[in-house]
Amino acid sequence: MTGRMITRQYPSISAIMGNMLIFISIRKVARRSIAPQGHIGSLRSMQMGWVLVKTASPAIKGYRYYVSNVETVSLEKAGERLENTWMMLESPEDIDGGSDKGKYYFASGGEPVCGVSGKYKIKKINGMQYAFDVYGNAAWGLLEIDNAFYYFGDSDKNCAGITGRCSFADGTDNRKSIYRFDSSGKGVTGIKDGYFYYNGKLQKADPAARYEVFDVPETGLRLINSSGKVMKHAKVKDGDGGEWKTNTSGIITLFGSDCVTQIVEPEATAIAPD
Repeated sequence: MTGRMITRQYPSISAIMGNMLIFISIRKVARRSIAPQGHIGSLRSMQMGWVLVKTASPAIKGYRYYVSNVETVSLEKAGERLENTWMMLESPEDIDGGSDKGKYYFASGGEPVCGVSGKYKIKKINGMQYAFDVYGNAAWGLLEIDNAFYYFGDSDKNCAGITGRCSFADGTDNRKSIYRFDSSGKGVTGIKDGYFYYNGKLQKADPAARYEVFDVPETGLRLINSSGKVMKHAKVKDGDGGEWKTNTSGIITLFGSDCVTQIVEPEATAIAPD
């Protein structure tokens, strides 16, 4: 039998490599086109902005906030729940009485820090104290909380509690008033470093009177000058010519008149909303 040689044509190496390159390039194109579509689809399914997760009182405690594309340029962060961070936001639409825009702090678990109706809540964050109202807004200004006065800065951008001696416009006169707050942020009442404060506010004689008598709580009558300093071991005359004497402890030993000046009480610059 006569044999017949059968020949087959195989593709050359260059052809095989070319096909592989085409296949690889097609897969790369497919990855570039399909992956973003899937990612965008997942973003569309994410809940963003304020999301009500439970019924709570105050109502703001039932909300969580999920980052939207408005707050971040990073798609990886879009949809993440805010925790342990600050954010300036418009209040949830479903909460009546909330401010149009406020400064919120989201604690661990994403719950907004807030006070209760008619009362601010003080919370320490990163070593500083802040006050929050019932809607979760960080409050600022001179606030009265539990019958004590605290000062939380002059704006929502600068609302950390102040300690020590400071001055700011409290609305009681045309000039800045001097205050002193203890280490907890509470306004000092009594004599501190030779000066008399009441609920944090420095008390001082009228400049025309030069010296006036104040009834210092738990201390008694003391002669105060126009800078707020308690006079000790002094012999002075007031604006009307009345002569006064005090001993080394500040106790008045000679009265120039029988008048006792009324203490000027501070006034809160904001009231906690209901």
